[in-house]
Amino acid sequence: MFDNKNSQKKDISFSETLSNISADNLARIKHLGQKPTFVNKFFSYLWPTMTATIFYRLSHYFYRKNLEIMSFVFFELNVIFFGCDIDACSEIGKGFVLVHVGGTAVRAKIGENVIVFGQAAIGSNGTGSFDEGWFGGPEIGDKCIIGFRAMILGPISLGSNVFVKAGTLVTKSVPDNSTVGGVPARIAERK
Repeated sequence: MFDNKNSQKKDISFSETLSNISADNLARIKHLGQKPTFVNKFFSYLWPTMTATIFYRLSHYFYRKNLEIMSFVFFELNVIFFGCDIDACSEIGKGFVLVHVGGTAVRAKIGENVIVFGQAAIGSNGTGSFDEGWFGGPEIGDKCIIGFRAMILGPISLGSNVFVKAGTLVTKSVPDNSTVGGVPARIAERK
């Protein structure tokens, strides 16, 4: 793993990591329309989408602590058990919800309370340049929803409160409060 010149490894505490995991779990329960009872919280932690999120959070924690072997172990467990490739260098805000894990790939900076459906690809566009954007990938604002099989590629930015429809290919920046769809993505509406 390597550092991007536009990024710095900020220190993160284990209690902050646990707090993020708890916020992710509550966001997942809210997304499912359930009440945050003890039983729902407990069983939510055992669900594969939540376990994959926990593996990412632990991988990211160890990455930030420069314990790259431990970071790699949790990253690989995520790939092996869930087919979920969330790079440890990704920065994801609290309240992150993975709706489906299989085939999801993320290398980006993502805001808070973002929902990602299955088989989404969020990262570099393959040009090999990691000096732009977030390690060559996008920066995504708060309260976004990324639809099933959506692709958000390259050093672009998605504003806050953006809905990316299923199957959309986004290669250009999108302003706040927008809905995008199509290949290539076009703004369908502004909120």
